[in-house]
Amino acid sequence: MKPNNNKSHTEEIWFKPDEWDTLTQNMPIYRGTKHVEAGETIHICSPENRTPVSMPLDVQREMDDCFERAFGVRFRQRSLFASASLDVAKSYAGGSGEVRILRPTAPFCFCWGLHSKDLYFAYEDMPDKESITGLIERLSFKNTRLLDAITSRNEIMLVGEEFRATRIRE
Repeated sequence: MKPNNNKSHTEEIWFKPDEWDTLTQNMPIYRGTKHVEAGETIHICSPENRTPVSMPLDVQREMDDCFERAFGVRFRQRSLFASASLDVAKSYAGGSGEVRILRPTAPFCFCWGLHSKDLYFAYEDMPDKESITGLIERLSFKNTRLLDAITSRNEIMLVGEEFRATRIRE
């Protein structure tokens, strides 16, 4: 996860919403939440400064320092966390939540770890002597190849001004 010094971080990782179908090959990306929102389709945006649920705040900040150096975005504090695995999304929703399919309606970016199903669990399992920077590098985070992220079923961090979130029914 080394920065690309030949391009500006602020421009290279942002995609237009009309690129979504090409990037995903029309495969869905799900988000499971512990609460239920009114409406079959809602519009949500990335948080500006997300407070972590389980991750210690100082660890999230250190991870975000790594992401910002590499990609120009503080992905842990700014992301909607998603997965191409319906089962994973359902597990996050629990018994009282819901699962929605996400689709950007404004410019967006993404990040995922080639070797990371879920960054929190990777953090929990990391060796005592490994640094946060070492962990992030070992997990091989990328901001390219969204289709590979989808087929891997690994956690996908999405950042954007607006996403359409459509409830799934089974």
